[in-house]
Amino acid sequence: METMVRTHVMLPKALLEEADGRLGNRKRSELITSLLAEWVRRERLSAAIDAVLAHQPGPLDDNVPEEWKTSEGAAKWVHDLRRLESGRDRVFQEWTAEIAAEDAGRAAHGG
Repeated sequence: METMVRTHVMLPKALLEEADGRLGNRKRSELITSLLAEWVRRERLSAAIDAVLAHQPGPLDDNVPEEWKTSEGAAKWVHDLRRLESGRDRVFQEWTAEIAAEDAGRAAHGG
């Protein structure tokens, strides 16, 4: 188990009271630990991204697909990707429905 330390923080009274009401008894430390862990994770990720970008051989625009270089192109790319994913979801749902129907048919016929 990780070593725990006691700390002292100042928080607005109303915010703390609402949090306590939503959290239930003795859950403050868990919440604060979870929030701090997520913040640290994001800070590390941000630092890693900054480090990678700092070592790019040229401007970032040189390393991305042509359609990403304008906001219109990026929006179209996202739209097309979402449409593709939506189609895949529909095909998957149809496929699983067929399998379920086949299973039900076999079960009805004692198979």
